[in-house]
Amino acid sequence: MLVDGALGDEEGIWKAAQELRKMAGGRPGRAPEVTYEIFDEAIWDIQTLVKGVSLDAETTSGIGTFTIATGPYTAFFETFLHDPVAAKFALLTSKNDPNDQTIIPLTNLARGLIATEMGDHERAVTELEAYLGTYSNPAVVWASAGLNCWVAPAEEAAGHSDKADAVIKTGGSFVDCYRFRADILDGRGDWVGAKSLCGSRRAGAGPARGVLLLGCGALEARRPRGRRGEARKCK
Repeated sequence: MLVDGALGDEEGIWKAAQELRKMAGGRPGRAPEVTYEIFDEAIWDIQTLVKGVSLDAETTSGIGTFTIATGPYTAFFETFLHDPVAAKFALLTSKNDPNDQTIIPLTNLARGLIATEMGDHERAVTELEAYLGTYSNPAVVWASAGLNCWVAPAEEAAGHSDKADAVIKTGGSFVDCYRFRADILDGRGDWVGAKSLCGSRRAGAGPARGVLLLGCGALEARRPRGRRGEARKCK
């Protein structure tokens, strides 16, 4: 699943998770919950993801067995649950390690997401641009593949439309990039452009695609109405 995630193959993540579940005798089963982390992220089951990562840390004296530092990793998922207080606390549990090239970039990412959640757009883009500046490092890509897409809405909120477009353009085929692009276009008044992304066949598959479709539904709720007030469906 880690390799599939780094490659942006969200359908591959789903298939690997089903194979793991079968081998483990179900879920919960013989496989530790943290093993499903990439799958939980892909289908946006963030509460289950955080519980798995937290349990893994608790049973290993706070260190964790995942491939990246537990502190910043937990922090940016706590922001996805709209809990900046828990996110800040998670960052306090992490110390820098000169042998780990991911801790500082992921801390920048977490701080940027916390600032976004709190409406501090200037602080958000400062932290997120620092993170994005390290994204060419293979270690950082491995640890946060696809999370670079989260820089785009922060840049847009700060009034940096050109930078938001550049992030999306280089973001790859991750579902988040498609749904953020749709949100950005909708915010600019380009409903047609936003709607076209709802039906993109390049934007993920399997349960991961459901995240995009949920975003499409939110767009539908905001779209202009016809003469009789009916809303046309995303195709």
